[in-house]
Amino acid sequence: IGLAWLCLHAGERAMSFSDFKTAVKYFDLGSSLLDSRRRWVDCYNLSLNLANARAESLCCNSDFDAVDEVVKSTLEYARCFDDKILAYTCQIYALGARLRLK
Repeated sequence: IGLAWLCLHAGERAMSFSDFKTAVKYFDLGSSLLDSRRRWVDCYNLSLNLANARAESLCCNSDFDAVDEVVKSTLEYARCFDDKILAYTCQIYALGARLRLK
């Protein structure tokens, strides 16, 4: 779990330098270090932070299909509306960007 937190912080650091592809790699690595079946139960805050940060990075990379997958998962497992706000925000940005690209 400690290494997954380090991946979250490394990804956030990469995002601060606008290196979104590297950030996605760190967030993916952090998620892969957690048990896929129980991560939303055992490590809820870490899983939520990794998912939201990954969605934001993917949105900045214009990978909107991947954003949809992450948002869907986040909305499925989020415990309350406040935990869903960042996922909804990324989804809105992705939808807006798709409309501009058409």
